[in-house]
Amino acid sequence: QRPEMAIHKFLNAVLTGAPVTLFGDGSTSRDYTYVLDAVDGIVQAVQHKADFRIFNIGSGRPIQLRDLVTTIGHVIGKRPLLQFESMQMGDVTQTFADISRAREELGYHPGTDLETGLRSMLDWLAASGA
Repeated sequence: QRPEMAIHKFLNAVLTGAPVTLFGDGSTSRDYTYVLDAVDGIVQAVQHKADFRIFNIGSGRPIQLRDLVTTIGHVIGKRPLLQFESMQMGDVTQTFADISRAREELGYHPGTDLETGLRSMLDWLAASGA
């Protein structure tokens, strides 16, 4: 069995009415990035003419876990059932990409907002039966 990424796991839980497990109080935040925005950034970096430059690719907008799950519920039209657990050992409270170099040197501008990306993923799940 392959591991599920958080958004896929949360979408499936809300769709089926299963509880969504949040570690901590839901205030941790991550830089959730729509896959096509990430691919665009990677392609731009590969095509860039500077050798050995490091570019952070992401949305540049951290989103709190509880806001992610609330938005998933809004997109699906169901109220998520939340289950809180203790923070996992070694987990950090926030991660996000500083994309300023990618913006300046590559012209990288991730354009997919969270709700649009979730709707696209939901459509993909429905079409693929995943």
